[in-house]
Amino acid sequence: MVLRHCTLLLLLTLFSGQAVADAAWQQSLASYIRHISLNDGSHARLIEVFHWPDTSGALHWKLPAHAAQQHPSRLSLVAEQGQGSTLRRWYVPVQLAWHATTVVASENLPARTLLTASHLKVSESNVTDHRDSWWQQPSHLLGARLTRPVKKGEAIFSASVHRPKLIQRGDLLTILVRYGAISVTAKGKALHSAALGERIPVRNSKSNKIVQGVVINASTVRIMTGENG
Repeated sequence: MVLRHCTLLLLLTLFSGQAVADAAWQQSLASYIRHISLNDGSHARLIEVFHWPDTSGALHWKLPAHAAQQHPSRLSLVAEQGQGSTLRRWYVPVQLAWHATTVVASENLPARTLLTASHLKVSESNVTDHRDSWWQQPSHLLGARLTRPVKKGEAIFSASVHRPKLIQRGDLLTILVRYGAISVTAKGKALHSAALGERIPVRNSKSNKIVQGVVINASTVRIMTGENG
């Protein structure tokens, strides 16, 4: 069995023109992927590594910031090794699948359906390449109206529903950022109107920077981040 495994790795090396993935960094990548969990509840699964770093030993991995808002199927992870003058960095192209617990349709629903509890249930969904927000609690969608048909078992995204606006342009808001168990808040001003679960640009009152957040109630937006330590 060991001989067969080694032969397979040798063939991969000869025909791919790349070095075979080092076991230590392969394990560090697998561990990193397992622990990716964004603020929106989505988590990643590794499908394929397109180009392996030419190195050996464990690596420190980072997720590019745009992944937290776009859930892309293909992206380049940042891999680092060493520190200071010995720091080396690689951009590793990979394919990921993103999954999350979302509210889905319990039956085929036509456009213009006014959503009730009987139309909704919770299930794990593939959210790969989706930039729209979704919901994890059916109660947050009660009274919303579909803008397009949704099939049974399909996740209901913010682009598929019309909901009353909770926040109006110019409203003063609380900006919430979470890093694991740590929460940080700041004050800001809404630059657009938005409903619960929708993304909205907000200007930080102190730094004057514009950030993108998700409306979680009538006075708070949560900033999504791809930082996982």
